[in-house]
Amino acid sequence: MRVSAGRLWSGLSLASKRLVGAGFALLLTMVGAVTLTMWDLRVVALTDARDNVSRLGIAIAEQTARSVQAVDLILQDLQQRIQRQGIATPAQFSAQLQNAALEEALHRSEQALPQANAFTIIGADGRLVNFSRRWPIPATDLSDRDYYAYFRAHDDPNPFVSQPVRSRGDGNWTVYVVRRVDGPGGIFLGLVLCAIDLNYFQKFYAALASGADTAVTLLKRDGTGLASFPIAARIGAKLPHTSWYHLVAQNTSGILNVPGFFNPGMRLISVHPLTDYPLVVDVSVLQEKVLSHWRRATTLVALGTFSAVLGIGVMLRALLLQLQRLESSESSLAEQNLSLITARRRMEEQARALQDSQTHLAKTSSALKTTLETMSQGIVMVDADRNVVVSNTQAIQLLGLPGEMMSAGYPFDDIIAYQKAQGEFLESPWRGEALEIDLSERLTYQRQRPDGRILEVQSVPLPDGGMVRTYTDITERQASQERISYIAHHDQLTKLVNRVVFQERLEDAIDLADRTGRGLAVLYLDLDRFKLVNDSRGHSVGDQLLAQVADRLRAAVRGIDTVARMGGDEFAIIQPMADHADASLRFADRLLQTISQPFDIEGGQCRVGVSIGLALYPSHAKNADTLLRHADVALYRAKAEGRGIACLFDQDMDARQQALFELEQELRLALDRAQFEIEYQPIRDVATLRLGGFEALLRWRHPSRGTIPPGEFIALAEHSGVITSIGLWVLETACAEAATWPPHLRIAINLSPAQFSHGSLTDELTDILRRTGLLPSRLVLEVTEGLLLDDSSTVLGIMSGLRALGVRFSLDDFGTGYAGLAYLQRFPFQVIKIDKVFVQDMVEKPEVLAIVTALLELSAALSLTVIAEGVETEAQLAALVRLRCPYVQGFLTGRPAPAEQARRVIDADRTAIDQIAH
Repeated sequence: MRVSAGRLWSGLSLASKRLVGAGFALLLTMVGAVTLTMWDLRVVALTDARDNVSRLGIAIAEQTARSVQAVDLILQDLQQRIQRQGIATPAQFSAQLQNAALEEALHRSEQALPQANAFTIIGADGRLVNFSRRWPIPATDLSDRDYYAYFRAHDDPNPFVSQPVRSRGDGNWTVYVVRRVDGPGGIFLGLVLCAIDLNYFQKFYAALASGADTAVTLLKRDGTGLASFPIAARIGAKLPHTSWYHLVAQNTSGILNVPGFFNPGMRLISVHPLTDYPLVVDVSVLQEKVLSHWRRATTLVALGTFSAVLGIGVMLRALLLQLQRLESSESSLAEQNLSLITARRRMEEQARALQDSQTHLAKTSSALKTTLETMSQGIVMVDADRNVVVSNTQAIQLLGLPGEMMSAGYPFDDIIAYQKAQGEFLESPWRGEALEIDLSERLTYQRQRPDGRILEVQSVPLPDGGMVRTYTDITERQASQERISYIAHHDQLTKLVNRVVFQERLEDAIDLADRTGRGLAVLYLDLDRFKLVNDSRGHSVGDQLLAQVADRLRAAVRGIDTVARMGGDEFAIIQPMADHADASLRFADRLLQTISQPFDIEGGQCRVGVSIGLALYPSHAKNADTLLRHADVALYRAKAEGRGIACLFDQDMDARQQALFELEQELRLALDRAQFEIEYQPIRDVATLRLGGFEALLRWRHPSRGTIPPGEFIALAEHSGVITSIGLWVLETACAEAATWPPHLRIAINLSPAQFSHGSLTDELTDILRRTGLLPSRLVLEVTEGLLLDDSSTVLGIMSGLRALGVRFSLDDFGTGYAGLAYLQRFPFQVIKIDKVFVQDMVEKPEVLAIVTALLELSAALSLTVIAEGVETEAQLAALVRLRCPYVQGFLTGRPAPAEQARRVIDADRTAIDQIAH
């Protein structure tokens, strides 16, 4: 017969009721303690996840801002350069900025930044002015773009970030960073902008995300998605007007627990706006992933607790029955004996039930222990008497403690004393020890152990006066943050500090100089002939060369000096405590020698030189920007004076630099303004003085400066890169003119070394010969020994290709260079020109006459045609006639003259030949 619980309870005595009540109270206490512990573990897991996602969000936001800033700095520099040109109207803006040199500069800027897809300049009418991907510039109207409409209506000095669009070139998602260019009085002149490849951020976020459940999204401030990892399909989608959207729109950092939009699931989302740009980075992690370990542990503990409660409940109910029977046994002795027998049987059943309950309790305890031992964190629970209650093996290992110290009941203060004796807390002896001892405050802090490991310690006080403390090994996470910081401040190719760090250290060095009264030197270095190595042997060899140059610079400086890569093939050095210009110049001379030594790369040797500009503080400048600019001015002077030298800044250089800058700007426009002319100087047969051809000589007729000699602008054209387009114009014009001459006359044209490094000389010259109709055999290309020193293997390949077409080559200024005879053996020359220095001295100096005689005999033996330059007197001509020199050129036999006058010389020569024939 079943007895209800109410009847059982009412039939008990007061003492029995108290005993049963104590059992139920114990059962509820156990369930409450387990519930509280698991809830605290859930709070710890969520707090740790929030901290992790916030730190990762800050690091990624900072690096994203630097990537956008790198593009924006180039746009600001371009904006300032345009404004410094004094352009006053939109028409001037479009006219002056539409040139090939600027397109090449934009292309170099694009190549320097992996995130940049293209740099573009747009006029006030919305039409394309210049573009880094193509020359000539196609006629394109961009007035329908959102950034043009915005800046047309707003005089905003801040950068504008466009909506994402597909690139017309490769189909990738891009976004435009745009700045407005204003003229005098705030007139709208146009825009400068850069297309950023959003795949760059996709790859960058993929590299930094800590796992497949971590998501990174880049948005505009209006909620438009620009890049998202790992799901990129919703680029261009706009965030709904949720609490998350308002946090983005208000430009506010924060952490939310909301459903994801760009990446599915309930997520912890950390929002971080970018400083100075209308962009936001959010980093999120699945809440389900964060709580997965906690859920598994909770499930195991719940099952164990349920088993224990069930067993204890059975036991209590059996006890209730037993007590009721014992207390109601007032019948006869037979009935009492029968009750005792029944009670004994039921007690045996209860014993079995109790044993089962103990088994379940042991399993529950084992599950809880397994949970603690499989946690990645170390955990310690201390009671109000400061004794250890619970700990796990991970805590023992992370803290480096003997195992017995973490046993239950061990004094926590003895553990602190043992750690201090082992050298713990040395990095912060007062703060670290005090935080460890404190059990009353909720704390989160970091400390470094003597073995180098970095622990994050979280302490949660308990209501009874104890506490639960967790220890997390964050050494790898800290190292990752340090690696991100290193990448942001160093050049990845050379491992040198970058321009940002260089600027900071220069400011620090100036502060040190002001405090100590000592000096400071800044050296600005630019490699000579580096572009030739890059073009001829590839960018891989160029990168290795830059890395080796950086190694040599590091080895040459002192420990207190700073070496930085400023970009491309430019480096800079800060020398603190440098008081004497002579010492800094001697150091610069050592650098010239060091860099000029050959570099061994991929089984071959590379040679480059270096030009150095030097400026001193406080002699040459009073602040960092001016000091660096003056070092750059001195570098420009070093390159202008022939490269491979070091120049110390002086005040006159600034004025000369400005004059050179103005001349360079005018030179860039001279070709478009038709200011160049070609004059033709006759080359005549010595014996008959008949014409053999002409040499084409370039002249610059400046409208205000007059005629500018080639010696004043050719080097400037080579340095600025304009020589390539000027050289092509000279080839085209001279070949077209020579095609109208009698077929026996040749045209000689000088080539610049820059035209050889251009890479497409053979194709361009073939095109010119085809268009002009000039036979290749009538063209003579004059080169100097300086060209052959740069990269003889590349030059030899180009010369051999042109020689196969039938073009002839002449070695100019023969006898004044380095190793002329070696060049005659190696390179395919058919003509040599004896320098005018020998021709003008050979009449009065027998030793010079002997040299000319030897050169003529050598040339005859090698079947080379010889032209003597600079013939100005009858005595010089007579001497050359006696020596049987084949051809002469000079003022005596014909001055340089325009094409029309050269044709009259040809007609006169033809008339003379006809008269002789008749």
